[in-house]
Amino acid sequence: MPDKLTVEGLEGIISLNLEQPLGEGELSDKRTDLIKRFFAEPYGDEDADLSSVVDTSVRDVIYWALPEIMEIVLGSDKVVSFDPVGAEDEAAAEQETDVVNHYALHLNPAFHWAYSWVHDAFLQVNGYVDVAWEDITRRTTDRYRGVTEDEITQIIAELEEENEGATVEVVSQDEYTETVVVPDPMTGMPVEVEVPLLDVRLKIDGESKGKPVIQPLPPEEVVVNRRHNSLMLTDAAFVAWTPNLPRSDLVAMGLEPDMVEGMAPNEHVDRYSGNEKDTRFRVGENDQTSYASGDPQQGQMESVGFAKCYVRADLDGDGVAELLRVYATHDGEVLKWADHMKDRVTSVEWPYCIEEVEACGIVALSPFIVPHRHQGVSLGELLMQTTKILTELKRQMLDNIALQNQPRRHIDEASVTDTTYDDLEGSAAPGTKLSYDSRQGGNPPILEPAPDVVTNSLAAMEFFKADREETGITRLQQGLSGEAVGSDTWRGQAQLMDAANKKLRMIARCMAECGFKEVFQLIHMLIRKHADKEFAIRLRGEWIDVDPRSWRERSDMTVNIGLGTGNKDLQLGHFMNLWGMQGELMAMGGVTPEHRFNAFEKIIELAGVQNPERYALDPEKQQWQPPEPPADPLVELKRIEAQTQQMKLQVDADRIQLDREKMAFEAQMKAAELELAETKLQLEAAKVNATIETQRDKIRVDALGKSADHAIKREQMDRDDTNKDLDRLAGALAADRQRAATNGQNDAN
Repeated sequence: MPDKLTVEGLEGIISLNLEQPLGEGELSDKRTDLIKRFFAEPYGDEDADLSSVVDTSVRDVIYWALPEIMEIVLGSDKVVSFDPVGAEDEAAAEQETDVVNHYALHLNPAFHWAYSWVHDAFLQVNGYVDVAWEDITRRTTDRYRGVTEDEITQIIAELEEENEGATVEVVSQDEYTETVVVPDPMTGMPVEVEVPLLDVRLKIDGESKGKPVIQPLPPEEVVVNRRHNSLMLTDAAFVAWTPNLPRSDLVAMGLEPDMVEGMAPNEHVDRYSGNEKDTRFRVGENDQTSYASGDPQQGQMESVGFAKCYVRADLDGDGVAELLRVYATHDGEVLKWADHMKDRVTSVEWPYCIEEVEACGIVALSPFIVPHRHQGVSLGELLMQTTKILTELKRQMLDNIALQNQPRRHIDEASVTDTTYDDLEGSAAPGTKLSYDSRQGGNPPILEPAPDVVTNSLAAMEFFKADREETGITRLQQGLSGEAVGSDTWRGQAQLMDAANKKLRMIARCMAECGFKEVFQLIHMLIRKHADKEFAIRLRGEWIDVDPRSWRERSDMTVNIGLGTGNKDLQLGHFMNLWGMQGELMAMGGVTPEHRFNAFEKIIELAGVQNPERYALDPEKQQWQPPEPPADPLVELKRIEAQTQQMKLQVDADRIQLDREKMAFEAQMKAAELELAETKLQLEAAKVNATIETQRDKIRVDALGKSADHAIKREQMDRDDTNKDLDRLAGALAADRQRAATNGQNDAN
């Protein structure tokens, strides 16, 4: 068995790698030159009397490429999607996809870290980010004046109850007495009493909440093992981030305070980076302000050399090298944890800051990958030679224009006067007459014409500007017209744009597969490792419960960057066509509402709208029945004929029913007429009876003046007449009733 590696041996490995990094000074010199070309710094060979213009192609191309790449990278809410390992894993994989993308794009400043990372890769060969778990503790300070001891005790208890998991500490406390007037409990009279009061300052440390943090790193602060031969750092033997951090930050990380206090300021990055940092910190074009390497801060804010190292070493002696994360100084000395960190960290060798980890947290990025080499190729590198040539051509053209506008003058010495040379010095305004004397036989001044090289210079510049398009950024994308590139047709411009877009998508794809994918894998790993309880998170407008402790380790994912689907408008057109075809297929049962909603969700995403559930219901949350298959045409025809016959029979039945109702109505009308006639007869009979009574009264009156016999005889005759009239009326009424009954019976039949 091999010997166990000691801490001293580990310090030797760290020190050796820090002293002999990949590329050493050569890589730093290249990056320094690239920064100078980005800021259009002078080359150093300028002549004070000639043009000193510097071409800005490096900066122009990077600024033209950045918007395109950023739109491709951050144009979707799901940069990556985790692939399920089975049908039962689909819901979990979708939830993990949403959570990881939320942490990367929303809980971290996505535009800042992505823009900085891509910008460094475009300019300085490689860009780097660090992905690490950071516990954030909310700390506040409150002051309370003029409170009693009981009151401050109650205040502390209430603060601890309101802030679950928080600790409240009394930082300072001033005691004093104050005279107050209170009523005497015995007499009720006001009396003066000395009351002890406190002025207290409380420090409240809230519950620590952690999250993955993505931080872009300056390339000169990243050290890679000089034998590493891949852009990806997953299997690198040594990778380190070597910043200069304030002592206060190191103590807050939990490092041993006395050891931090003994750390000396150390600019490790200045050893091999030359003036790379100095050049990058220039505040403007051609500004000679240098970055001060000395730190004006003192005490706990003074910066000291710190190294976050990922080392592969066999520290336990089992013959297999483990990946260790080690905190050290720039000299390679391993730092120690403070005593209070013993239960919070898992140190392999307590109290040293040595922890075994699953993956390296530093991720590299480059637009063009070079096989079997860590250093890629940046857009700036592709333009270095072109920038130099264009600078020379521009200077020559401007110098030639200046000579044409102000040509050289030849003076005959025989015609020189006392002021001729003063005039030649250029102190006079343009157009001032040059003095000379021709009386001594001299000739007047002669202007030396300068050759016109502007036309040739412009042609040469146009030729070399075409080299910039090899980067994938064409002049069409730079806002120039089609005539500028020799194509005035829409199809020609489209072909040029398509070719350029392929290069850009290739760059985006390289960055996605070798950079962004690894970042999201690290975020997934960190959440799964450090989350110790279930928590709620708001996704797509809804709060959902997430328990990362149940997540499985995932390595299969789909990166939704640079897939070659064209720009958003083109993709939107494709999905609108798909939407139309789905409508036709849905009628035949070939498309489900889930398929339809997926297309709608993608259309909403390409349109730049968030939360598609606000505009349509997700069919997965509803019970859906598939449509019935189309029926046989013959069966359908017979069904229609049967329905038609049934409708005809129904119409006939309705007509018969209507006739019956009509007859019944007419019978009711006849009965009403008979009832009216009977009422009329009754009224006539009553009238006749009244007439008879009236006659009887008259007879009685007449009988008083006649004899009894005559009266009796007359009465008998009247009675007979009355009976006859009644019999006649009764017969007529019976005949009417018989006639009405007969008519009703006939109508019913």
